[in-house]
Amino acid sequence: MPQTSGKRYLFHTEPYSGFTTKLPHTSLGQGPDVVLGLMDKVHAHEDNHIVMDNIFTSTQLLNELSIKGVAGTGKIRENRLENAPLLPKKSMTKTSRGNMNTPCSEDMVIVKWNDKTAVLVATKQSQSLALCNN
Repeated sequence: MPQTSGKRYLFHTEPYSGFTTKLPHTSLGQGPDVVLGLMDKVHAHEDNHIVMDNIFTSTQLLNELSIKGVAGTGKIRENRLENAPLLPKKSMTKTSRGNMNTPCSEDMVIVKWNDKTAVLVATKQSQSLALCNN
């Protein structure tokens, strides 16, 4: 997982080499451990925003990033949603293309929309999201 600046400069990359790769061990799983390990190496801080793929994203990781003051966004797998109030996948695929289901809390939004199949994205900020204030 490479890390770049806003100007696309590479900060750090580290290929996964199996069990010899040094990762922090958390209870969050291997994907989140990769993200947290890279964050430590580049000294991620408040005002940073990490974007990741569904291999890495979980609501637990987004909560952990928020505690550190770092925002996070990523595609998320349905089994990592921890009972978020979303339409079931079968119901969602029966709706018209472009239909969205968007539950949010004070600082986390999960967007599920129907394309050819259901697509899920989750984002969490370290402060309140204006999108939820409707």
